[in-house]
Formats: sequence, structure tokens, C-alpha cells
Amino acid sequence: IWKLSHGGKDFLQQEREGFLKKELCTMHGETGIGQGEDFRKSEVGTLFYLCHGNEKVVLIGQFTSKAEPCEKGDGWLQRQYRVLKEGVKEGGYQGSKKGWTPNYNSTFKPIGTQDLPEFEANLLKPFFGTDLAELAALSGEPGKEQAFPDMETKVLPDKPVATCINRIY
Repeated sequence: IWKLSHGGKDFLQQEREGFLKKELCTMHGETGIGQGEDFRKSEVGTLFYLCHGNEKVVLIGQFTSKAEPCEKGDGWLQRQYRVLKEGVKEGGYQGSKKGWTPNYNSTFKPIGTQDLPEFEANLLKPFFGTDLAELAALSGEPGKEQAFPDMETKVLPDKPVATCINRIY
């Protein structure tokens, strides 16, 4: 899961509202520390939470398209998404400052495995009223496969390919 910020520096309020209505997220493809490239390379199905800087934590979404040039022009990229959860708490985030938190000056940052308990306790539960287990269930909801035509489907064999043996010496 990633943080995606549509901060006030790059977006007018009416632009943010327009992107929300169209279920589009956007960012510039050229950033000094490669965040635009990460946004471009993230797979369809990737989860993210959208914030407007530290003004508001808006939603949790899941990419349903690959990155493409944005109507904003000049190197901006956009992606379609589906909403998994809407934000339920007003106001900014007051917890620790890390690359993935709303109060940190970053645009697209992953939440590391070691930070998932903190993310769940300080962001998911208070701002979305959910936890990691529910989020996992929502992101893999049966019947939603049609929403991701670009995703590769993997077929698993009926029988195990190899017998695994764990030995501790």
C-alpha cells in the first residue's frame, strides 16, 4: 500500500474535486527522487491512500488502469482507480512523521512492512474505520476481476509441482 498526495502546492481545490469525481489520481512523471517513476511502474491492483497534503485524508483506492498522460499536460500522469474506503475523520494527521504519512512532504511513498502496525493503528482505524484484514478482503473482492482487464491471471496446477521438505539440523 502506498501514500499518494494531491497537495495544495500543485493542485487547486477545484482540480482535486474534478479528479475525485472522475476517480483519477495524478502526479508528475518527473520527480527528483523517482516517485513519478514508481507511480508509473506500480501494477494495476496496487492499493494506495489518497491525501490532500495534511489537510485531509480522503480515501483508500486501488489502481484499475496503467499510468497514461494526464489532461493536466506537461509531463503529468494519471491513473484510474476504484474506491475501497472513504475517509471518516476530518482534520490532519498528528502522528509521527515518516515518508508515508500525510504530514511528510512526499507524493508517492510505499508503507514498509515494518510500519504496517503503525499505519493500521494511526491511519487506517481512525481515518477509515477499518483494519488491514478488511482492506485485504476489499481489495480481493470476488466478482471484481472484470474491473482489472490488464491484470494477468495465473492458473495454479491441480497437483503440487514438487514436494517440499523442511529439515532443521
